[in-house]
Amino acid sequence: MDRDVYYMSLALEEAARARGRTRPNPMVGAVVVKEGEILARGYHHRAGLPHAEVEALSQIGEAARGTTMYVNLEPCSHYGRTPPCADRLIEAGVARVVVGVTDPNPRVDGRGIERLRAAGIQVDVGVLESACADLNAPFFTYIRAGRPYVQLKIAMSLDARIATRTGDSRWLSGEEARRWAHQLRDHADAILVGVGTVIADDPALTVRWVEGRDPLRVVLDSTLRTPLSAQIVVGEQAAGTVVFCCRPDVEKQAVLEARGVRVEVVEADAAGQVSLEAVLRRLHGMECLHLLVEGGGGVHGAFLRSRQVDRLSLVLTPWLLGCDGIDAFRFAGTDLLKDALKLRGLRTQRLGEDILLEAEMPKMERESVGSGESR
Repeated sequence: MDRDVYYMSLALEEAARARGRTRPNPMVGAVVVKEGEILARGYHHRAGLPHAEVEALSQIGEAARGTTMYVNLEPCSHYGRTPPCADRLIEAGVARVVVGVTDPNPRVDGRGIERLRAAGIQVDVGVLESACADLNAPFFTYIRAGRPYVQLKIAMSLDARIATRTGDSRWLSGEEARRWAHQLRDHADAILVGVGTVIADDPALTVRWVEGRDPLRVVLDSTLRTPLSAQIVVGEQAAGTVVFCCRPDVEKQAVLEARGVRVEVVEADAAGQVSLEAVLRRLHGMECLHLLVEGGGGVHGAFLRSRQVDRLSLVLTPWLLGCDGIDAFRFAGTDLLKDALKLRGLRTQRLGEDILLEAEMPKMERESVGSGESR
């Protein structure tokens, strides 16, 4: 394996150690090498703490002179919560910096590389570029699109149903798939459902099958139908819940807010439901990079029809629930095949008896639609 590729792969491993913990910052890892020997490794733990480059350099002091640093994202060149990493690399006497991908943040976007080169440091860019960009896809979307990266996760039967006609869905997927889903929750900044799912299933929306931390819980609920007995608005859970509405029951809103629930009133769409675009804008303002959407069918359909999905993750389970089961997707179809949604980069993985299908959504002109908030 090419040495640059090998060391960059180690930097990526370091960066991934903080998955789901760095918002609104990207995940960054650094590896310092001299004459084939790894002198230090580091990663950015969370916003406000030292960046990966600084953490690695702090381990070796003067030994950093003449070294090569591998970092998956361009070193920053501006003052934020911490000083510029590019300046620290120059001060440390690093001779060469290998960068995976440039930082799309307008405050950086090539300036860090320019500063290093102006100081006489050799900079090579693009090693494992695709993998480096994919690792920080939520950050790139957050910066470029002004909204969170949206991952739509659905566990469904082979005939695209998420529950029987009576609403029974526990457990449609197997243990390995549920463990994977909870790991995904741990990696996300927020998890979103419609009020229909809250009423039908009373979900906790917490991380339970693996060790981790709970994401922010988000509910689309135009008229505040969320029951006051729902798990997500009772006790300690309430403070980690945000409910988006557009025509709220004022008295109920006061009760929820007194419990610590954050109630966000946003504009309605033509159908009188909360606008997805408005919700995503607000979540962006809350520094949410990675949004996990878990249902139900109306919400899934609204996100897909509005082209507000970046990654689709389908857990196919070995069940057939029949045509009167609850649909996994609810949105109007197309007359012509050429107008249908065609996914990119399809890949599969076995999760016990279930199969995970993942694909990227095509980047197309978005429609303005409502939340489709019912189950």
